[in-house]
Amino acid sequence: MEGIGFPIGGGETVDGVIQYSVPVVSDDAGGTECYVHEFEFVDRAWQTKPEILEQSESSRMVKACLIKYEIEPAETHLERWEQILENNIDPASCH
Repeated sequence: MEGIGFPIGGGETVDGVIQYSVPVVSDDAGGTECYVHEFEFVDRAWQTKPEILEQSESSRMVKACLIKYEIEPAETHLERWEQILENNIDPASCH
């Protein structure tokens, strides 16, 4: 990104999520292609690591939703999502 004139801002890790930003105008200068070519694979691999998922806001919301419906949350994020589906809970009702 820096090579096309748009350095990445941020870079802090909060709850296992790397917080960064780039200007929207960078898309017209090749920013999207840069992300796909240089970072998308790493980003997806990082975000789907079990220990990162467990720290995520999504994981906390799913856990709280199950408790709201008086269901004991399973051990892992994936298992908790399965509980949501098995119990026909609309994820939108979890907010």
